[in-house]
Amino acid sequence: MQVEYILIAGIIIIILFLNFRENLQNTLPTEQKEQKSINNFVICKNCKSWNNRDAHSKCSRICKTKYPDQNISFTGNWSKVNENDISCECSFQGTLQKKYVGCPSEKSLDDKKCFIWNNAEADNVCQTMCNKFLPDSYPKWTGNWKSTSAETSACECEYYN
Repeated sequence: MQVEYILIAGIIIIILFLNFRENLQNTLPTEQKEQKSINNFVICKNCKSWNNRDAHSKCSRICKTKYPDQNISFTGNWSKVNENDISCECSFQGTLQKKYVGCPSEKSLDDKKCFIWNNAEADNVCQTMCNKFLPDSYPKWTGNWKSTSAETSACECEYYN
């Protein structure tokens, strides 16, 4: 009788484990979409700025060039990066998405970085994962991560698509 209970409990544990385990490819399904104002800084290379008016003119142009499909505007915030480059803040309404990304089965990141053991390790790995798997979308790690199998973990990234 006791053996039967142990066997049933073992089967239940195995079923629960298999249900919670996720099969991670490059990305997991999008979990959340939210409409809000998005601000991104864009570097204007070789845009020597002679004064505030000149910077505003160049930043307005670079914002529209960088995001041609968006209803975008220059926020007025800019800064000098170095003698030749300036950084311009561009703003647009958009859909902010969140997605978990992680090492693919071929483990193109360093194998040690495919499984995250703790928050300190996630701090070192997750922004790299977000940038690697969501290029050109200016991803930002949300601070959330999870283990997806015995060998891999995933980081939650927030990005504008």
